[in-house]
Amino acid sequence: MVNVLESIEVINYSFWGDIKTSMIGYESLLQFFTICNQHKNKIIKLDFSKLKWFDANMSANLILYCNTLKKENNIKFEIDAIGSCAVADVLLRNNFFKMVMDDEGFRVDDINESTISLGNFDNSNSDDFVNYIEANFINHRSLSNLSVDQKINLSNNYFEIFDNIDTHANSSIGCYVCGQMYPRKNLTKFTIVDHGDGFLGKIAIRTQNDDVPIMCSKDAILWALSGNTTKIGEPGGTGLSGVLKYCYESGSSMQIISGDSFFEFVDNKKIFRKINNNIKGTTINLILKN
Repeated sequence: MVNVLESIEVINYSFWGDIKTSMIGYESLLQFFTICNQHKNKIIKLDFSKLKWFDANMSANLILYCNTLKKENNIKFEIDAIGSCAVADVLLRNNFFKMVMDDEGFRVDDINESTISLGNFDNSNSDDFVNYIEANFINHRSLSNLSVDQKINLSNNYFEIFDNIDTHANSSIGCYVCGQMYPRKNLTKFTIVDHGDGFLGKIAIRTQNDDVPIMCSKDAILWALSGNTTKIGEPGGTGLSGVLKYCYESGSSMQIISGDSFFEFVDNKKIFRKINNNIKGTTINLILKN
């Protein structure tokens, strides 16, 4: 009898250096997806042993890419050299290994209580997203210094962001969320990512008859951050603008990656960088000062 798995070609992929919540870190994960997306019906063996640092909140992007490859390209994943992997501990504690391998054995309790575990949500489990934000994110010990009003406002902002993803993004695998507390740096980083249409398409349609229609991703991001909404006849637009307001008030930072634009609000400055590829979906990173 032929062992089917033995007959499947195995591709090795190694991650190197540092992957942080930055444009370089984002492009490292995008490169992984671009290379692996060339393959179908294969096993990809992931090697993290050469990775010195990995911002664990970026697990949201990585698992989105992995699960997209599973769904669209029939890719299976294996983990190589897990015992010699410096970042293995956090990827076990935040559910990444469990989700990529579909195996409960790749899971350990987070005794440090520093991870905000990976989650996947769409319109079929929107109530679970609400519970996740309140239990896992807003009431995480790293956000204990926030006032009650700040927690309520931040929760509502993310409910609005999720509603926009659910309504407009057309992301076939919903959205992924993940966070990580960095106590030595007094920071908590939280990521939400989808693999849908991005900002520009819906906003361009919404503004096509305006005096100044939106025609590029950079302007679409600024339009959304200004509190505008593509919804007709109902309230909206408070999600991203509310998160930006929180960053202004608290000295925190945020990033939005959509289309060909990488937006960053840091040190009370808005910075845009151009991405070489016109990427699918949207990533929103919040870097909170604890």
